Amino acid sequence: MKLKYIIASLLAGAALLTACQKEADHYLDEVKVSTSYVSLNTAGGSTTVDIQTTDSWSISNVPDWLTVSPASGSAGQGTLNFSADAGEGRTAEIRISCGGKTQFINVIQGLATVSNATCAEVIAGPDAKTFRVTGICTGIYNTTYGNWYLTDDTGTITIYGTLDAKGNTKNFLSWGLEVGDEITVEGPKTTYGTTVELVDVTVIKINKSLIKVESTDPEDAVLPKEGGDMTVVLTNKGNNLGFVVPEDAKSWLGATVVDDNVVILTAAPNEGGDRETTVIFNTTDGKKEYTAELKVSQKGAIIDASVAEFLAAPVSSTIYRVTGVITKVANPTYGNVYIKDFSGEAYIYGIGAKGDFQAEGILEGDIITLLGNRGEYKGSAQMTGGQLESITPVTEADIPTVLSAADGGYYRVSGTVKEIANDSYGNIYITDGTNELYIYGCYPGVGASGDARKGVVAAEGIEVGDILTVFGPKSTYKGTPQINGGFFWSLEKGGNVDPDPEDPDEPAGELGEFSTNVAYTLGSSCYDDGLLNVTLGENTYNEVFTLKFGTSKKYGDATITLPAGTKKVSYYAVAWKGAPATLKFSVGDNVVSTQDIAANDGATGNSPYTATVTASDKYEIAFESALAADTTVKVETCEGTNTGFRALIFGIQAAK
Repeated sequence: MKLKYIIASLLAGAALLTACQKEADHYLDEVKVSTSYVSLNTAGGSTTVDIQTTDSWSISNVPDWLTVSPASGSAGQGTLNFSADAGEGRTAEIRISCGGKTQFINVIQGLATVSNATCAEVIAGPDAKTFRVTGICTGIYNTTYGNWYLTDDTGTITIYGTLDAKGNTKNFLSWGLEVGDEITVEGPKTTYGTTVELVDVTVIKINKSLIKVESTDPEDAVLPKEGGDMTVVLTNKGNNLGFVVPEDAKSWLGATVVDDNVVILTAAPNEGGDRETTVIFNTTDGKKEYTAELKVSQKGAIIDASVAEFLAAPVSSTIYRVTGVITKVANPTYGNVYIKDFSGEAYIYGIGAKGDFQAEGILEGDIITLLGNRGEYKGSAQMTGGQLESITPVTEADIPTVLSAADGGYYRVSGTVKEIANDSYGNIYITDGTNELYIYGCYPGVGASGDARKGVVAAEGIEVGDILTVFGPKSTYKGTPQINGGFFWSLEKGGNVDPDPEDPDEPAGELGEFSTNVAYTLGSSCYDDGLLNVTLGENTYNEVFTLKFGTSKKYGDATITLPAGTKKVSYYAVAWKGAPATLKFSVGDNVVSTQDIAANDGATGNSPYTATVTASDKYEIAFESALAADTTVKVETCEGTNTGFRALIFGIQAAK
């Protein structure tokens, strides 16, 4: 055995002996365990640890591959069971919180060794194990943290975070990594949804590609819809030059090699929507092939589509023009909304850049026209890259306001059905008991034409005495005001017209249950760029706007502004997985409420979070009298009954 290994072994043995000698000395008074080190068999199995506490306790920081039970308990003696399925090279640091103190238990399953692996072996391997893998960089999508794709002959994995030469984050560009370079990295595996990732990898070696794209003409690599040529200039240090045009693009894109450094791409005229492909250029040094990629796109016509036609289209870069009414605002900061026309409802994942949606003053109930691509998320269709083309504001008003309004504006109005003059097209008279308004056509939704306008009365079961809400343009016909070509919004069977449709004391409807209607300002360690997919009962709501408070070691805070007249504010809140937390609400120096919130398995990892909540996760703060003026309330996670730092708060609603 070499001398350095003998010395290393002696040092390891001395450290182990010292740890054994001090094992009985470093336990806390509040919580004592029979051992602070747990080793599990790689074939799977379980072991136990005795615990003695002076107060109630809870366990946190348990990874998915490990089960620890029970997860909490009261003062006294007990036994913890640690179990795991077969695995190797996995470690964890479990935390037991009791009486404001934390005891750590280190868990290991197998040796935490670095394994050389292919992409396929990483994909099939266990989470938390560290792998070393070599492949080609085939795409870079974040140049701050270093998020990119690594591909070898067996598959592709995602690299989520790349450390620099000193082990720091946010310095990816220091490596000069380019698509086509061969690179060796190592890091721990995790699985996010269905995506296999190595996280915060260490770079072992970069072998620069012998070929890369230097320039294109046109510079943006976008060809006109009329077709034409694109000149691609490459740096080629290999022995020859080749290219590969994907099969699905050969019908419209061809290529010609001019010399070892220049290729001409030729596109045919495009009569459809936008299209794109990736051309691969290759060379060799006689032993290994090197590649470089170029994404080529061609402009096409914008396709006008109903929501149903848009949803039925394939995922592509084609641009669609879709018009609908906003039925729900899921995230006002990024403009994540749902729109609906006569044919269906679609989810829009973002309108413009961050803040654009709010800057335009767009509200639920407005009619918008968007340009965007047909995308998809976890099998669900959505519009991506949405750009606002036009807005038709729709003002909520009572019948007298509509009757006196100028022609041309769009209004949403409610009234009791007094008479159905035409049950095919939905010509209906509505009343508030004093005033009467004629609805000249009640159609199923925006964009309906021809026979598609018919049948709403029968389909919705509209009858005299029902409360009907429609929206549409105000006009005047032979001196009589009317909504000319209205669209169905909602129906309430029987009853009387609500004199104030926006009365905040009414309970939130199904679509508005998780909406937020207050302004906010971020403080320290608080974030508004995360989204939550939340399930309540049998319903799931996607991309709910969420404020995330705190980090793993820091409390977080923000302020919300409650408008004058507010009598109460309600909100949903969950704490980080395994770490119940405490919230505090203050106006100036006065604490108006503190609330312990429960940990939720879905509040963990990176956005989007996925949580299941119940009515017990909804809280309310009531004021003795209505607020006399707009009031700023500080919201923060804080030290309290619970010890967690992090919380997700959503569905914040002020009511009068």
